[in-house]
Amino acid sequence: MIYDKNRFLLTIVMSILVMMIIILSFNLLYSTSRIESNIAEISAKVNELYAIEKYQNYVQASHHDLNYVLTPEGFFVKGINDFGRIEGASMQPSFFDNYTLLEIKYAEDMELKEGDIIRYLNAQNEGVIHRIRAVYEDKVHAQGDNLPSGEMVDKKRITHIIVGVIYT
Repeated sequence: MIYDKNRFLLTIVMSILVMMIIILSFNLLYSTSRIESNIAEISAKVNELYAIEKYQNYVQASHHDLNYVLTPEGFFVKGINDFGRIEGASMQPSFFDNYTLLEIKYAEDMELKEGDIIRYLNAQNEGVIHRIRAVYEDKVHAQGDNLPSGEMVDKKRITHIIVGVIYT
């Protein structure tokens, strides 16, 4: 029997190509399963982070019920015993300069919650308006919405709880 040299080389090349296709197919299957596994892990971590973000409500203030009456004489809010204006950028975009804030004078027996917006006196005895990030026994951690960090505030320094805003 006589072998054709070209036919023999073609058979070897084709055999090598078939083996490479088989190896690449297994490699692709393995890579696909690893990608699916990684996607599942990433998805689980994203869901975990999303759950934390939903728990830590740092954008909206906690809810305070307000009773109001609109009459021909004007707009009246029951239970509000003070008001003030805000100046500065620390609470933007929630509040901008000259917005009128509806306030309740703070008493030590009042409950404070994460998300509450408070007015307190700083070390220079100036009024500061910030959001509560955490509540402790005799202190709160307060931070402006537009600031990278906050400060610990003694509850005795809190003067008001902000319960509403009039965009003026």
